[in-house]
Amino acid sequence: MDQNAVQIGAWAVTAFAIAGGLNQVLRLLDRTKEKPIPAETYTTKEQCKTQRDAIAARVDRMEAEMGSLKGQLDTMGRDNEERASRLHKRIDQLERDINQVPSQVIALLKTTGAI
Repeated sequence: MDQNAVQIGAWAVTAFAIAGGLNQVLRLLDRTKEKPIPAETYTTKEQCKTQRDAIAARVDRMEAEMGSLKGQLDTMGRDNEERASRLHKRIDQLERDINQVPSQVIALLKTTGAI
């Protein structure tokens, strides 16, 4: 066997041994770290209930506001429909008046003797 291949193999085994040893040391250090008590890490049932109640109250307020806004939108929609209806009536009347203009012009020309 080639001497270079043996040396490369030895270096590879050494590198893997060092990596494994380092991994074990890091795991040991991780175990010895101070861990927070569960009350600081996790939410208690009391905190969950308080948060749930606060969220429920907020949802209720938002639903009430949405109901109020829906009522306002409905009112605005009815007002706009009434306004549009009045505009259509005025436009229809204006159209009738404009359609009568040619016949009125002809009648005027006849009475004045222009035609």
